[in-house]
Amino acid sequence: MRKISVVALVLVLMFPLAQAQIKAPSKENIERFLKSKTYVVLEDNPFSVFNDFVSNQMKTIWKITPFEIISSEEFEKKMGDEKSSFLFVSQAMFGSKKAVAAKTKDEEGNEDAFNYTIINLVMGDASKNLNRMPDLCIVPVAYADVDEDTYEYKLAALIEFMAYYIDYARANPGKDIQQVVKDNASDLKNYELWFVECDLATSVNTLAKIKQFYPYAVKIVTAEEIQKAIAEHNPKVAFLHKVGPEGTGSNGSSCWKFIMAAKDGKPLYFDNHQIGAGKGNAFLEDDFKNIAK
Repeated sequence: MRKISVVALVLVLMFPLAQAQIKAPSKENIERFLKSKTYVVLEDNPFSVFNDFVSNQMKTIWKITPFEIISSEEFEKKMGDEKSSFLFVSQAMFGSKKAVAAKTKDEEGNEDAFNYTIINLVMGDASKNLNRMPDLCIVPVAYADVDEDTYEYKLAALIEFMAYYIDYARANPGKDIQQVVKDNASDLKNYELWFVECDLATSVNTLAKIKQFYPYAVKIVTAEEIQKAIAEHNPKVAFLHKVGPEGTGSNGSSCWKFIMAAKDGKPLYFDNHQIGAGKGNAFLEDDFKNIAK
C-alpha cells in the first residue's frame, strides 16, 4: 500500500527516548487548529483498514473540529491552506541514530533504521511542503510491513488520543507527550489493564505470573474484546498498544509500549526496549515492575 512519505524527524514527538529535541505544538497552532476544518486523507488503496475506519467510524469519534474526507489528490491541492488541518497515514523511517526520510535505509546506509506507519495531524502550510506543515500530533501505529489486522481493532483509540492530546496541550502549553504520561501515571492502577496474550512475554503470559510483579487488576483478552471496550468508551479499561516488528524485523529493532485508556485514548504508560538479549517483542516482566511502583 502506498502511503504519504514524510521526513521522520516529526516521529520523535511520540518517541521521547529518541536523541532529538521534543517540542509540543505551539499555542498559536493549537488555536489555529481548533478553528480549522480537518481534512481526513484516504489512502490510495481502497481496501485499507484506515479507509474503512474513516468511512464508517470517524463521524462517531471525531468531535474536536468539523471534518471532511478527501482523496490524496485533493490533499495535494488543499495542503497549502493555512486555515485547514489534515489527518493522514504516512510512512516514516526512524533509527537509533537519527530520523531520516522514508526509504529502505537512510542515505548513510544506517541499517538499524526501520520504517513505521504513523498517523499525522498537521496544519496546512503555504509552501505545500509536507516537512514544513506544523505538527500537532503524531501517533505510531505499527512497523510498516506489519499486517493491518494486527492494529485495526485499536484505530479508534489512536484517533481519540489525538483529540485528548490537543485538549491537554491547550491546557498545558509547552508540555510534550512525556509530560502527559508523567501526569497520568498515577491513574494507571485505577484501570483494569487488558492485554492480548501474544503481546506478553512468556514470563508474564498468565494472570498467575503477572500477579508476582503487578498486584492490581489485569485481564488477558482478545483483540475483539479490546475493540468492543474502545467502541463502548469503557471507563474502567486500559489496554496495551504495542508497536513491534511482529516477525518483520530482527534483533536491534525496537518494541514500543503504550498503555491507553479505552474511554478516550488517555496515555498512561510509555516505554521501549531494543529487541534481543533476552528481551523479545513483547510487554515484559520489567514493564509490570515499572507500573507497579
